Amino acid sequence: MGSGSTKYIDPVKVPRTKGKYPPPAPPKWLLPELRPLVTIPEAVDPRSQNVDWDVLEHILDAELEDGVDAPDNEVYKKGTNDVMKKSDYEEIRPPSSRAAARSRTDSGYKRAMRAMKIGQKTVLSFGLIDKHARTVTAKQSSTFLDLIAFLSQPIDQSHFPHTCLVRALTLWFAEQPTQKTGYLPAPLDTPGGILQNLRNQTLTYTEAYALICRAANIPTVIIPGYVKAGKYEPGDIVDRGAADTWCAVHVDGSWQLIHPLWVCKGTYGSEKGNLVQIEDDPYLAAKAAARATADKKHLEINEEFFMPRPDVFIYRCYARNIEWHLISTERTLKSLEEFSQVAYISPAFFTYGLKLVTEPYCVQTAINGVVLIVIMAPKAHAHRMNMGYALEADEEDPAMKSQGRLLHKKVLNKLVLNYRSNDSFIFEIRLPVTGTYKLTLNGGFGTELSNLCRFKLVSNDTQREWFFIPVEPGPSCWGPGPMAERVGLLLASKPSGVLLIQPKAHSGVSRDVNVYYHLTTLNFHINKALYRKYDYTAEVVPSTFVQDAQVDEKISSFGDVKGVPSTPTPKGKDQDENENNIFPVRIQMTKDASTRQLSIQVIGRLDGGECAIVIKATEMEVRNNLRMPRKDSTVPVCYYLLSGNTVTLREPTEIKLAKQSLQEAMSREDINRIQAAVVRCLRMKIPPTDDEIAAADAKLEYLRLKKDIIDCVKRRNAPIVTETLRKVVNYRYREALVIEVEKLLNFRSELLGLHGYTKELPGIREANEELYKLTSPSPAVHNTLKALLLLLGYKGDTKDWGYIHSQLTLAKDKLNQLTLIKRMEYMSETNFPWGNMDLDTLDNVNSIVHKYTYQHVSHGSQAAASMYKWIDAMLIRARDYFRNAASYK
Repeated sequence: MGSGSTKYIDPVKVPRTKGKYPPPAPPKWLLPELRPLVTIPEAVDPRSQNVDWDVLEHILDAELEDGVDAPDNEVYKKGTNDVMKKSDYEEIRPPSSRAAARSRTDSGYKRAMRAMKIGQKTVLSFGLIDKHARTVTAKQSSTFLDLIAFLSQPIDQSHFPHTCLVRALTLWFAEQPTQKTGYLPAPLDTPGGILQNLRNQTLTYTEAYALICRAANIPTVIIPGYVKAGKYEPGDIVDRGAADTWCAVHVDGSWQLIHPLWVCKGTYGSEKGNLVQIEDDPYLAAKAAARATADKKHLEINEEFFMPRPDVFIYRCYARNIEWHLISTERTLKSLEEFSQVAYISPAFFTYGLKLVTEPYCVQTAINGVVLIVIMAPKAHAHRMNMGYALEADEEDPAMKSQGRLLHKKVLNKLVLNYRSNDSFIFEIRLPVTGTYKLTLNGGFGTELSNLCRFKLVSNDTQREWFFIPVEPGPSCWGPGPMAERVGLLLASKPSGVLLIQPKAHSGVSRDVNVYYHLTTLNFHINKALYRKYDYTAEVVPSTFVQDAQVDEKISSFGDVKGVPSTPTPKGKDQDENENNIFPVRIQMTKDASTRQLSIQVIGRLDGGECAIVIKATEMEVRNNLRMPRKDSTVPVCYYLLSGNTVTLREPTEIKLAKQSLQEAMSREDINRIQAAVVRCLRMKIPPTDDEIAAADAKLEYLRLKKDIIDCVKRRNAPIVTETLRKVVNYRYREALVIEVEKLLNFRSELLGLHGYTKELPGIREANEELYKLTSPSPAVHNTLKALLLLLGYKGDTKDWGYIHSQLTLAKDKLNQLTLIKRMEYMSETNFPWGNMDLDTLDNVNSIVHKYTYQHVSHGSQAAASMYKWIDAMLIRARDYFRNAASYK
């Protein structure tokens, strides 16, 4: 039907299943695992690094795949004239391609496992397939036979061919305009006929996609169910209004899920044209808009819903038939009610490998006015992630409308504490009044954030007093993170952003407010490359204590918290007396150049109070031979919150002693003592997540790597050195080992130059003494000495080893005798008259010495290898002389 037709057309009835398809079963392989979606960026400015970690990692990975040593001319350091060129990458042999000859009947799972064994990091790459699918013309898509033949051209039939074909069909389908373009009437067994019915809305996107895949002989099933998308809010009831359909395709021996509409037309911004909103995510919407502005012809699809993990897909889409969840029965959701209650988690949450530790419900109920949400990140990149939040009151809740200033966004932000605790991110939300709230958590690397999960918070009771947090670190979070690493602060002794200060025992005059106590010490290891680039400072910012009756006094009409910072009134003290006291916490900072340690000692009194420690970094520059701070370069890089208002019990004496022993062992950097102290702490039921133990584990890993570096140097074994370097490259705080890595790289280059030997080649005189002791040399050694004597001008019978041996004299040099050693030293140390040399003799020496390779000679005798290298050097000098002489003629 043409584009101007107004005739009503009955919807096309597309069967949900067709033919005898394999039964529903969990996927044997998962696309996100074969094609990683997360790229972990460097936390340190690459311009300030002494070691080019990317180049080093590339070379080590190539050696692992090839099983060979790296070339002698490899370069790892930045700032040198010898930089690795593109040709160096091309010289590395590619991994084995045996997989190309395997049987096509193997399942995708088996091929993936074999590919992983040969060291391939990425099994599937859709770049070429996507680019090719976007070039399909109308003539090439007139029939399915022509379309599939064209799309199959770049597909490797040995690696997931059906998966790649479905990918190509998906890209082609997403590129087709169906909103305004009119297609000529055609039957449903042609691409044009399906697109015409899709435009006339007699086919849904799911039905049209199913017909296209079935035309390519891909078993495709239409799955009806319910979704959380669009205007959905956590806590909403999922019913018929959320009904939807999607597909499951059977490719390469495995069922895979695809949501065609979301893949092709899904958006995270506002719905325009025929786009459908998946979720209101301002971060992803802004990225998509920027890419669309840069390249208006480029069309992106939503990768999150193209063959996702079923255990991730279930958080958004619930199939009516539980079998089509493609998840084992004991792990899947059992009912629609359970689907409604489960947390609203975005695919990006699983892309980053995060795990929700607290109860996985979309509605969180406050306890004493506080909601606690804990998210655990993978150890490999937890220290490089940022996580932020957005908290607002539910405007539809009538009980919230009369609260006014207390529910201002600025006020609510000062009641949320998002901090790091080792590899976990903890959100402590203090809800000021009873009612309902909306919480959105976002995160990612750097400023590349996206929504992670959303919750509905319900508070039935509130605290009568609380603290307004003095500063807001935003997505950087409380605690040491990427910002601290970027300015060179590594291996923090306190990996948690919130430090609970134990109350001090007071007696007699010690209750005087002027008596200061040691509260805590913050230690950092400073990156060697950034030691002189930054200077560090720290300051104390006290929290504002508020009681229920003081709210109106402390909050302005613009949501700003005002008033003099204060602490809770200690028992037996008057409020007026307490407010007149200056906040009694101060900082002492020391910087040790020999150990590159930054130490921040916090002393004072909290007495149930709360304050923030803000560590700042100032970039320095050299002006007039003086280090001067760069203008407007001071930025906060790390935040700590010291809290004394949540601690009710003191630690037992034995636990205190155990932690003191651990701190003493860490200060001495003794691996055995630290390990013993950690074991002692664990025996006393101190949790492994405790700050002291987590810092000790990080210190142990650092010290063990340093010890491995020292040991591999002593062993003088190139493969062991390479394996140690691989450990360092994968170490999360590798910048702390820059000096050791630089020395190890130089040592490794030296070992590789020895081609397997454990010591340097002997000098000329030592080689002469060693060769003099030989009575029956190998042909390679004899041949090398033969070439040496011809180069030095000897006229004797060099085929006879006895004659050569007679010239390798150990007698002392005489004035009237020019021995072999004297001739060699004269030729190498002076401007030898190469012009008097016979070119035929030089060509003869060159052909003789290169009859055997250097490796062949070195494996026979190190002394002969020294002579071989010397001959090569002299031939190069001769060649350069004759070339220069020819250029002057």
